[in-house]
Amino acid sequence: MKKVLMLFLCIVLMFSLVSCYCSNKKIQEIDEMFKSFKQNNNYVLLTCYELVISGKHYELSSIKYNDKKLNIVFLEEEGFYSYTVDETGKSCEFLYTLYNNFETILLGYVELPSKVIDGIWKDSCFYLRIDDPIKDDFGQVYCCFNTINKEISYVDEVLKDDNYFMDKNRNDRYTFSYKNYALFNQRFYVIDNQTGNKKRISKSILRKFDEGKRINKYISFTLFGVIQAYVIENDIYLLFSFGSDPLADNLYYYIVKWNFDTEECEFVTAIYFDYFQEYADDMIIINK
Repeated sequence: MKKVLMLFLCIVLMFSLVSCYCSNKKIQEIDEMFKSFKQNNNYVLLTCYELVISGKHYELSSIKYNDKKLNIVFLEEEGFYSYTVDETGKSCEFLYTLYNNFETILLGYVELPSKVIDGIWKDSCFYLRIDDPIKDDFGQVYCCFNTINKEISYVDEVLKDDNYFMDKNRNDRYTFSYKNYALFNQRFYVIDNQTGNKKRISKSILRKFDEGKRINKYISFTLFGVIQAYVIENDIYLLFSFGSDPLADNLYYYIVKWNFDTEECEFVTAIYFDYFQEYADDMIIINK
């Protein structure tokens, strides 16, 4: 009975918060706040639905090669890696595309024994997950295309740790570790592999810079937590999100530069989306 009562009170509280904070005036205030912050366009961000290059948005459904959609798996400073799948689901092209003019280079192709389920990037290789045609029962394998030697092989498994999900294993100086807890709590740690020093990043990071203090005054309808990271020497660029309405159809991703040694923070930029992005898949900082 107590659990039912607590659940009811939580629901009432949630709707109370929604009614208090979901006015058009409040949404406009938040929008004006983010617009007032400095904007740095030296970044590329890949979300579930869009590719944002230095502040310019491109819908993923519109980025094509030979009339086939590009499935982007990895970002670099000059361009990105992707693959295409034809109507059969078995013929794939491996590509590299420049940001400047979307010029696309064909790296290789493969004819697969079964349809592509999805694809990832790791250690200069494409990995396409497919159903294993040899096994009678349910089983899957990865088709690997190595972009360096252009060889194709098949492997049973691709190991992915926290560093893969945070920065696609781009850096070997720091190890990331995180765990999501109930009630809007994420514990995120950064470990210096050279010294073994370990530091935690929490919502208190917002109190370290003026823009963060202003953000912290408003209620976000997205959970606070590190979504992506990008390392340049001792500086770690961290991606966070802020939803100003319950459905996060007014969504902001914002980037903060955090120094591991000094723990000083600096606001970098904010990126606005007028509809909910289910996730952010990759981010880089263009080091100019």
